[in-house]
Amino acid sequence: MKNKKKYTAILLGLIIGLGSAVYADEITVRASDDATAVGGYPTNNFGDLGYTRIMYHNPADWGQEYPLYKFDLSELPPVVWVNWARMRFYVGLGSYSGLHNWNPPTNFCPVAVFNNLQDWDEMTVTYSNRPACGATPVQTLEHFGLLGVDNVFFTYYDFISSGGWLEYWDGTAGTGVKDLVQAWADGSNNYGVTIKGTTYYVTNNARCFWPHTKEHPTAAVHPSIIINYTELPEPATFGFILLLIAMFIPRYR
Repeated sequence: MKNKKKYTAILLGLIIGLGSAVYADEITVRASDDATAVGGYPTNNFGDLGYTRIMYHNPADWGQEYPLYKFDLSELPPVVWVNWARMRFYVGLGSYSGLHNWNPPTNFCPVAVFNNLQDWDEMTVTYSNRPACGATPVQTLEHFGLLGVDNVFFTYYDFISSGGWLEYWDGTAGTGVKDLVQAWADGSNNYGVTIKGTTYYVTNNARCFWPHTKEHPTAAVHPSIIINYTELPEPATFGFILLLIAMFIPRYR
């Protein structure tokens, strides 16, 4: 009887241990690198500024000036299931001549996240040596904030007076930031993202977005990814627990 109680206690402990490893948690990951690629100054580095810039240069090419961001996911547990991920950037409104005096309306263009395919460093990256990125956007955003909450669309004449969040939030499998973060967590190369406007809709070619960087003095507006995840047991641990359970179960038949 004592052995049965002992084995039951061990089995219960294993089951509880396995269950305790599977729970939802949340972490905010700040940008580790950020910079701007500026076509007008192709060999200059802009990695030490408190802002980046997405600016119109000509209708045929939005790739003249845009930000790059990298996020370090090393604080995540070794094996996770990403339930949802929200990549967010706070954007000031400005114009080329007046920086932060871009008055409404906000008519601009959709802004897309692209996965970088090559590594880079914020203190050495320039327009000339910028990393290549995927041809297909990871996710495209057409409005400030969350759809249904902050309905200020870029392609209309909605009003905003003090900037807002670009929030790429996709909690479903198959598309979007969630799958990108899951791939990074699973060990795929994490070279961060590039953000570009996708279509020429601007009514004033001096208008631009000013996404803030990790150098900005206000920590609350630093670029980040909020990750809601479930921690899973590592394969070796999971297999060991199943083996022990299989060994104990026949004793009670």
